[in-house]
Amino acid sequence: MASPIRRHYLKKLLIEQEIADELSKVSKAPEALGLPIRSRASNRHPQDANQSVEAAQHDDRLPVLRFIFQQYVVTFPFLAKTDQEAFWSGKVVPFVSSFNGKRMSSSNDRAELTKRAKFGRRIQSMLVMLIGAGISSGIEQAATAADSSDASLESTTSVPNQQDVLVDIVAVRRVLSDGRVRRWHCEFVVSYNGTLTAHRYGSFRELHEALRTQLKDRLTLPQLPRKEKSKQRSYFQYFASYESDNMSDGGNAATPAYRSETKGRKSSLDREAQRLTLRAYLRALLRSPELAKHSLVLRFLSTPRTALSEHDELDRVERRKLDLARESQRCRFDDLIRERTSALQQTMNSFKSDLIKEGGITRLFAAIRDCQTIADLPENYRVVLSWGRIELAATLHRMFLSSDNSSDLFAQAKRIHTLMPYTLIKNLLRFSNPVLMMRSMIDLFLATPFGRPSLFQRMFSSNLHAQIKELDARIRRARMSINDDLICDAVERSILADETQRLDEYEEQVAAAAEYMDILTPIVRVLPATQQSYMKTARAHWVAALDCSPHDVASARVYGSALDLLRCSTLRRDQQQLMELTFETSTAALLKDIVSIFYEPLVRMYKASSVHDSISDFARFADDCMQTVKEAEMSTTTPIEQLQAFMNLVERHEESFFRFVHNAHNHDEGLFTDLMGWIDSIVHFLRSGKSRLLDLDDLIAITALDEDKLWKEVDDYIHYTVSVKQWRKKKLRAQLAATNHFDMPVGLSGKDFGLDDDDLDDVYYEQASDDEQEHFEELMDKHDPLVAEMRRRMRMKERANEPRRPVFSYVNHLSLPFKRLLSRLLLSD
Repeated sequence: MASPIRRHYLKKLLIEQEIADELSKVSKAPEALGLPIRSRASNRHPQDANQSVEAAQHDDRLPVLRFIFQQYVVTFPFLAKTDQEAFWSGKVVPFVSSFNGKRMSSSNDRAELTKRAKFGRRIQSMLVMLIGAGISSGIEQAATAADSSDASLESTTSVPNQQDVLVDIVAVRRVLSDGRVRRWHCEFVVSYNGTLTAHRYGSFRELHEALRTQLKDRLTLPQLPRKEKSKQRSYFQYFASYESDNMSDGGNAATPAYRSETKGRKSSLDREAQRLTLRAYLRALLRSPELAKHSLVLRFLSTPRTALSEHDELDRVERRKLDLARESQRCRFDDLIRERTSALQQTMNSFKSDLIKEGGITRLFAAIRDCQTIADLPENYRVVLSWGRIELAATLHRMFLSSDNSSDLFAQAKRIHTLMPYTLIKNLLRFSNPVLMMRSMIDLFLATPFGRPSLFQRMFSSNLHAQIKELDARIRRARMSINDDLICDAVERSILADETQRLDEYEEQVAAAAEYMDILTPIVRVLPATQQSYMKTARAHWVAALDCSPHDVASARVYGSALDLLRCSTLRRDQQQLMELTFETSTAALLKDIVSIFYEPLVRMYKASSVHDSISDFARFADDCMQTVKEAEMSTTTPIEQLQAFMNLVERHEESFFRFVHNAHNHDEGLFTDLMGWIDSIVHFLRSGKSRLLDLDDLIAITALDEDKLWKEVDDYIHYTVSVKQWRKKKLRAQLAATNHFDMPVGLSGKDFGLDDDDLDDVYYEQASDDEQEHFEELMDKHDPLVAEMRRRMRMKERANEPRRPVFSYVNHLSLPFKRLLSRLLLSD
């Protein structure tokens, strides 16, 4: 008998292998998913339809995907009222067949993961999580990492961001400008690593423009805050209520930036709001490793140097007190939030336990549909709304009052609110027929007058044309760098080779791979000896450059340009294939059906529920919110009073929001009821699963494998899982410290729905990792190929400590019998 932990991870391994195998086959055999998808043969010969239906009922080539498709895709409420056979067999299958017929590059062609491969990997992780939760092999146990507790994480995340500590704007001084017309201006004294520099707002703007010009979209710059000249009262002295009567008049002496009035009256600080927004801007710059090392940023932080005068020192002390008061207020405000939410915790736990029970989501939305006002809701639901009221009030306070860039964010929100034509939008929604508008818009965008391209095709193809032009420019630069037409033509011809030839080339590339994969040698092997020697020398210098050994930079860049030429030519062919796909009728037909299926029911529902009235409700909420923030800025209230003011703001408008949700559910034509039932069915499968158990002991017995060797591989996988947990925890600590974001997820967890934490971690981590890698590659496309590859190698070294997944052989022998067993299990009730 296997131990619970071995049983759990053997099941997970087998499910992973099965789903990976099915995903690789589904595009070639979509009919294996079952009805309403029919095989192309049955579509061509209607007399064979009955035989096709019978065969579909016993098709077990894709047991997992078939189960997901039949149980949760076909039954999706938006699809329930459509002609599903016409949609799937008539629209989706032809589009997929057309896409498969295109010669799109794979990850092997590019030596990198394509977006399709990344998306497929995420789908695989989610399916493993779903099936692993719904199928049980008996008593199971997941591995735990000894040092991966939340306590150790919290102790680490209490350390503030190091860059935030290094940079600060410590004072603001008023200086008299030179020139014929002399005016007073403000300079911001920046402290970085103990170095003091003085800059006017224009210097910040010049830095931002210089960075934008040099980087040319290679990096995303933080937004430069707008210029403002507002004064701000000293909250520290106000909250203290001037309780220290021993302050001498000399301590309140007038300074260029700090003006104190008579004792007991409110004091003001010049450009305090601007100081905070510019400090937030500098800290955002330094959080980016590339920007923190940029010469422009370092020069800005080191010149021109200055020193604090006596008046500057008084201003620095006053602003430091204000920072401490603001931080103290923020902490007290957060403590109040925790106090009030903890008082509701017992009811929240009761609500959570009821929500995750079978039919819990359906009961929740039924209550929203049946109750016309918040007062009619059950007690525990009203408590949940109270909790939401507190959280929303805290969010508004953080956004518009307590963060460094609050003043800038509030100014933007106020400007958008002022320009928004609420009355026009309301009347447009009230008197128009959105269903007819939607259908007319679809016809407008997809119409092909006199056989010419539709508006949608023109819009999409214009974007592709722009990308192709950019790739053509990179290809021209690469050809100029290589300066050999024979080599360049050979590289570009390899992209147009047929599938068999490209597969042979890839096998040669793998066979020739050493520490650095040489993907160009199989391409140039047909060229004369001169070109082959030229590329061999270039590759030698390329490898030497990457090893930081003596090398010829020009020769190394030739090889890098050849690699870039290969990659750009591959991407250009992909864009051309996508453009061809755009102009095919199957694409337009599928797009039209998708828009009609998903958009039309929502439009009808919002029209029936008088959504136009909610536009006025939102406008009143925005007006009230702006006024509340203004009053909080000018008031002398304590954190308790500020929290209550924002809670009152939310409470004044929550009834109108609930009325909108209630009306939408009352006029949904059963759409939300069906949707909640569909979600409940997924939750039921996750929590309760199949009634029959997956008998792994019997599976191992019928294969007659060496159990010691089998369990050795499973133990290696368990050890790998524990190592991955520890490695990801360490990486998460570093990320939290770098972003100064310490909030940990709260509320419902994966275990509440029967999900495995390991599987959830895989999904979250892969998504974050893919997004990070995609952003990195976009940045590297702007660099010289040699520089870009050096940075990629540095990035790979940073990941060198990531645990490596073990290789399995004995586990693989269980794949075929596991497929049969899984197919019978999923078909059972």
